Amino acid sequence: PEKWLKNKIGINCHWSLLPKYRGMHSTAWALINGEKNIGQSLHFMEGGFDTGDIIVQSYVEVKDEMQITDIFLALSELEANNLFMVISKYFKSGTISRTKQNEELATYVPQRTIKMGRIDWDKPSQEIWNLTRALPVHFYPPAFTYLEDKIIEIIELEIIDPGEEAGLALAGCTPLIDPDCHHALVFDI
Repeated sequence: PEKWLKNKIGINCHWSLLPKYRGMHSTAWALINGEKNIGQSLHFMEGGFDTGDIIVQSYVEVKDEMQITDIFLALSELEANNLFMVISKYFKSGTISRTKQNEELATYVPQRTIKMGRIDWDKPSQEIWNLTRALPVHFYPPAFTYLEDKIIEIIELEIIDPGEEAGLALAGCTPLIDPDCHHALVFDI
């Protein structure tokens, strides 16, 4: 709360390259949006949500095979290293560097809801794949689709290239290609 911050210094570890992706579930949103670099920012806390001056930032280059859990592990390591560096510098110099955020570049993302995980099969394969790799069941409500009237949670997909027809397949399954569709989808039920 703002009252608390008047008497103390608060530092937040936010997993995005602020000022982009302020808000909840920023890492998932960045991966869903196809960001090639997903980062973390240490910043001073103030009254606004993720608006304080930046102390240090670093990022992970997102590789095609990476799932959100891989990104979480890499960001955790960067965060620990950055915290250690900032604390060490503070004890040596008594100061912490700060850079104002550029408000013109600020974006906000909402907390993810279950409905946001519904797969839109009219989207390109890459966008669908980004959604599924950003929403593993352990962290967020998973990506899902309907098979008749049943909800099917999609735990893992991969992009495939069966000949000239690119598409998606559930990992570990043989794809069935619908010639009128750009996606391959197989359910093991």
